[in-house]
Amino acid sequence: MKRLRFSGLLAGGGLQLAVAAQVPEPIEFEQRFLRPGAAGNVDLSVFSQPARVMPGDYWLQVQVNQRPLGRLLIPYRQGAGEAGAHGCFDRPLLRRLGVAVDALPKGGDSCRRLEQWLPGAAEHLDFPQQRLALDIPQAWQVREPDGFVDAESWDWGVTSAFSGYDLSVFDVDSGQGSAHTQTYAGLSSGLNLGRWHWRHQGSLSSDGGYQTLSHYLQREVAPWGAQLRLGQVTTQGDLLDAQQLRGIHLFSDDRMLPASQRGYAPVVRGVARGNARVAIRQGERLLREVVVPPGAFVIDDLYAASVGGDLQVTVSEADGSEQRFTVTNAAAPLALREGRSRFGISVGQLQEQVQAPAPWFAQGTWQQGLSDSFTGYLGTTLAAEYQQWLLGSALNTPLGAVGLDVARAQANGEQGGRLRLSYGTLLMASDTRLGLNYQQATGPGYRTLAQAYDHRALSLRERARTTASINQPLGSAWGQLNGSAWHSSSWEGGGARLGYSLGYANRFADLGYVLTASRERDLHGRDETVWQLNLSLPLGGGRGNLTAGLNQGSQGHQAQAGYRNGTDRYNYGVSVSEGRGTAQFNGFGGWRAPYGELSASLGQGDRSRQVSAGARGAVVAHPGGVTFAQPLAETFAIVEVPEAKGARVVNGSQVRVDGRGHAIVPQLVPYQLNRVDVDPTGLPLDVELATNSQQVAPRAGAVPLLRYPTRTGRTALIELRLAAGGPLPFGAQVSDGSGAALGVVGQGSRVLARGLQGKGQLQVQWGDQQAQRCVADYEMETAGKALQVMKATCAAEQGNTP
Repeated sequence: MKRLRFSGLLAGGGLQLAVAAQVPEPIEFEQRFLRPGAAGNVDLSVFSQPARVMPGDYWLQVQVNQRPLGRLLIPYRQGAGEAGAHGCFDRPLLRRLGVAVDALPKGGDSCRRLEQWLPGAAEHLDFPQQRLALDIPQAWQVREPDGFVDAESWDWGVTSAFSGYDLSVFDVDSGQGSAHTQTYAGLSSGLNLGRWHWRHQGSLSSDGGYQTLSHYLQREVAPWGAQLRLGQVTTQGDLLDAQQLRGIHLFSDDRMLPASQRGYAPVVRGVARGNARVAIRQGERLLREVVVPPGAFVIDDLYAASVGGDLQVTVSEADGSEQRFTVTNAAAPLALREGRSRFGISVGQLQEQVQAPAPWFAQGTWQQGLSDSFTGYLGTTLAAEYQQWLLGSALNTPLGAVGLDVARAQANGEQGGRLRLSYGTLLMASDTRLGLNYQQATGPGYRTLAQAYDHRALSLRERARTTASINQPLGSAWGQLNGSAWHSSSWEGGGARLGYSLGYANRFADLGYVLTASRERDLHGRDETVWQLNLSLPLGGGRGNLTAGLNQGSQGHQAQAGYRNGTDRYNYGVSVSEGRGTAQFNGFGGWRAPYGELSASLGQGDRSRQVSAGARGAVVAHPGGVTFAQPLAETFAIVEVPEAKGARVVNGSQVRVDGRGHAIVPQLVPYQLNRVDVDPTGLPLDVELATNSQQVAPRAGAVPLLRYPTRTGRTALIELRLAAGGPLPFGAQVSDGSGAALGVVGQGSRVLARGLQGKGQLQVQWGDQQAQRCVADYEMETAGKALQVMKATCAAEQGNTP
């Protein structure tokens, strides 16, 4: 029962009610009902107060003013004459709770109650749920934007090394005497020593040899909110053209800002008729090569350094045919918040050129948010016999977002300019999204840095390019309409390139369908029109999907039907296709394990066949040993859970602790709090987690080590009896020789005790008097049983008679 105390106050002719805090009354237990016929008295007061907590340190889910902060270690201490322990807060803990500790009275850093530090604050503990809700007046809080993580909490990680791999073999026989085998190996390696990170990324293919994509040392420059890279790197391409150089690159890293204060790699989409090999290049650089199953595919994990130049995509089918298309990756001005700035500085030797020796150049950019609606930016590139200047702005207007900039370049005595305009808006009334980009060179003398030093590029100098897009939802019943168009021309003439497409998507019951029409004209004036119809129907479980498609172009028609299904652990699919006078069968499958991913595919046509296999994963060396892992992101974590082989890490699909007690969480978000949970389900009874959840905010590229302490010891169901043969009092406390609690005596005078050693002594207490204590010796069986049942006699301590 809870009591409410009301007090009535007459004020202004009205009655005001002040409601006092609800004070829970003690819960009383009738001992005769709990232990009929048992001798002795037992102290059950420990169970009588719901909010009473024994002294100790507890991992609790903490909320401050209903905002979750994650799992924190909160100490509870008991003062003299107090009925229970209370939360103990010092300055470091208050700082983690978001309290402005600099505003607190000076002197003393002792452990105090929350309300002693902060008048008006209150704490509400739900101990069974391991939750602590704190109410802290706003006057005592540090006012930070949403998503703020104190830089002092950023984790540098541990010394570690890793090597990620992406291997594939693609064997194809087109039936025309052109059988060949294509192999590819992508390598991504790194070494973390203190605050320096070494990174290397490259690719090896059977027809192109080994190519180094990047190779550098990196270090964070937190006071400037920036990253420093030394080596073979690629500059940012958001304002000026991205350049690959060997030298120094210092640039802003917006990830250090809170999530709510942050101001690009493109996504490659396409459709494969069969098991196909997709190669993505940027100029002469092979960025990615992957085998995809039949149907629509999406590749959204390109290396970030690829931003700033159009991507050429080649889809190689098993019958020898190829699809080629370009993914626009042009720079676009970005608006910043008022007062925010972003910069990039690069000095080094240009790598993407054929002239020797490699020319030196310097490049710099600056963006400044001058107001909520206006951002200004500028940039320059300087080299021997080359200069480039850029000036522009980004405007947020009631009619949409507008970006406008002008550039001037001088190379080898020739001059030229360029105008660039971008526009985007959302028409709220109709939910219509419009986008427009226009780029015009004002003279043939305008060249990029790469064009100035690579005379082959002069034959492809672009004069103008226009792209436009529209996305129009038609309502839940009518689907969605989207369209795009582009046009480009060059100074060398030869005609213009033109393309446009129109698509419509909707759903009839569970059947989804997409109809697309596109046309493209090349430099020679040849037109290619393609019609596509794709159908999708969920079938066979949450991830089962039946698909069908029809493609009609100038080279004839192609039809395809297939089925795919899978889980987090595996996936598989089959399909059949017909077109160009041939038929083909395709099958594929994939398997994800804690130590990597495996895939395989096969295809058989009338005159062709195809077989492929692939493997992706990583190997990580760290202070605890060597651990195999799934493909890694830029930032990942090592989890250490001793004696917990097979325990599942919730943050990754199929991530489990290995026999050495380690697991790799393959992806974390840098500079943000990441919660990493270990699922104790399935752990042996002799292993207990002290905590199963932690939070970490790693720095970019860091590899934090998260240790989850475990308590090991065997578990037994022990029937304890007094020396005279009678039962022990219900609720008596059982502890080991060091005083650590093991359990409570329950019905039938039994206790389920965890954390037992091979042999030892149990201490039982059911009151404050000496006569209300006894000890029992135990010895476990040598044979390993998950749960051992045993009996023991609890004898009086020397000089006592229970």
